[in-house]
Amino acid sequence: MAIIKFELGSDISTFECLNDNLIFLSTKQNSVQLLSALDFTTLQNITHQHIDQDAKLFTTSIDAKLLAFANNKKVYILSTQNLKILNSVEIGEDILGISFNNSSTYIFVTLSNGEILQYRYNARTLLSRYCTYSKINHLSINSTKLLSVGKNISLFDTFTHQKSNIVIDSKSSISYGLFLDQDSICLGDNSGYLYFFSLKNHKITKKISTQFKKITQILKMQNSRYIMVAGDDDFTILIDTKVQKIISYKYLQFEKKILSIQKFEINKLIVLFDNNIAKIVELSNPTELQFLIYENKIEEAYKFVEKNVMLEDTLEHKMLEQIYKSAYREATLSLINKNRFLARKMLENFLNIKSKKDEIDKLFKAYENYEYLKELYHDKKISLCYALIDKYPPLKMTSQYKRLEERYKQALLNAQFYISSKKLEEAKEVLQDYLIINSKRNVVKMLLNSNRLKGVNSIDNFNILNKTISKLDISMLKLHKAYSSGNFKLCYEILDSNKNLHDLELSTILTKHYNNMIYRCDEYALKGDIQNLKKELGDFIHISTRRDKIGSLLRVAFHVKIKQLISYKTIKQAENMIYSYLDIFGIDSEIVVIMKKYELFTNSKLAISEEQNTQKFKDFWYFSGYFT
Repeated sequence: MAIIKFELGSDISTFECLNDNLIFLSTKQNSVQLLSALDFTTLQNITHQHIDQDAKLFTTSIDAKLLAFANNKKVYILSTQNLKILNSVEIGEDILGISFNNSSTYIFVTLSNGEILQYRYNARTLLSRYCTYSKINHLSINSTKLLSVGKNISLFDTFTHQKSNIVIDSKSSISYGLFLDQDSICLGDNSGYLYFFSLKNHKITKKISTQFKKITQILKMQNSRYIMVAGDDDFTILIDTKVQKIISYKYLQFEKKILSIQKFEINKLIVLFDNNIAKIVELSNPTELQFLIYENKIEEAYKFVEKNVMLEDTLEHKMLEQIYKSAYREATLSLINKNRFLARKMLENFLNIKSKKDEIDKLFKAYENYEYLKELYHDKKISLCYALIDKYPPLKMTSQYKRLEERYKQALLNAQFYISSKKLEEAKEVLQDYLIINSKRNVVKMLLNSNRLKGVNSIDNFNILNKTISKLDISMLKLHKAYSSGNFKLCYEILDSNKNLHDLELSTILTKHYNNMIYRCDEYALKGDIQNLKKELGDFIHISTRRDKIGSLLRVAFHVKIKQLISYKTIKQAENMIYSYLDIFGIDSEIVVIMKKYELFTNSKLAISEEQNTQKFKDFWYFSGYFT
């Protein structure tokens, strides 16, 4: 493990690794630098003349083209290319943190009152407000969601405004949160406990004591199966997220307390310590594994991976696994042809590999029963054939199993025909043999249950049912039926009430379409273009599960339009629009600011009724009838 040391020499407040091997660094003295992660040479210095002297918080876009900084009340966005301020936003509350999203389109501002504000990087109008009701210790952002952690844990979808409150059994507040993938998160608390949480099942899947007094960072490694956990100490822990356990208690250990760890290139880390010294740590190199493969040193290659677990699932490891699969397939064909000696010869490079021994033993054991399978197949004892194959899965490589599956699929199609012709008895007769087969019973029962056949009108729909029956059954059928009939409103309502549908290809298509539409709607809202916003939304206005986001967009469009009318000195129109806003949405903090601006500008008082001066429930705009 190679280590290269660099002295940075300043009190560092922000330390981030960006794209293209760049390091973004800010100090407590308000200097900002872009460094090369390769050798720590300075690529750009941004001096005090371009930065507010009271700035305390700094962040940058992933491509380093935008720099955001903030004092207690105001956020600035600066172009690092021409050093000009692109935008500044007066917040009016104490600012705790600022973060760009992955695309750098939006910036999120966390406040001391537990709120998160969302702005476009080039616009001053507030797009969205998210409430967590507790101090925010850390904000994690992925392409569509916000994970806010502290005493409370909140998950927000930035495109739908749906909120989930996550409750875990922790005696202290959460200090760090990380998205592992679309369906799971990892949380660390101030007592050193680590939690794996399933967003699908909404429950903790594992709780691990790390022995840290406090978890300060969770880092997803280059091999995303693994995470590195750091705390208020001089070492890190490596965890396998697949099995959810510690595989190396002191994976890295140093002589000083760790402040931050950043990753770059394929196999390198930058570790920052509390004495402002940084070290580049080079982990195991996949090139070494590649060399062993090319030299056909298969056993050595697998042992190298066992010692360097981070190489699992790399391209080189996949090459190694492909060699094994090819040998396994050839060995299986040899066993089918009763050549046990050749089969063992094919697998001789893998016989001493710990991770393959059990699978190879099961292969040879399975084909000790091959003659018996052939007898059962010849005697047409279908259920016993499947029972034997279920016990010895390697037998699925045989021609007998393939013919059994072809027969089963044909039986399903025949039964589908009889059911569509309302000949249920004939359908039962065709499928009778499969009712006693464990692996087929659920699908067969589902097909024969006429009350659950609504929406199954084609072989394609039935194939979908057959593939996913155990988990998704009716919900998925409803989704496909709604999609095929063009009822997109119902599609999204089904998706929002069935999290298990999110892995479907259709779900991905629908989500992408919706998110692209919302992105366009953001632009219309920030221009105050209410008509085109309504036109773009179309039937999406009626999606009951996403009204929070739709309502937010419409409010923003009104805010911008009213401010435009005031600036254009079209006072009567501005006044009428304020009254309309209050009738449609009720009073809120944003419109109060605009009303004060109007009254100051016109030196007149708005005639606000008692009814207009009351807060309305969130969906009031929808039932007001203005947009529907």
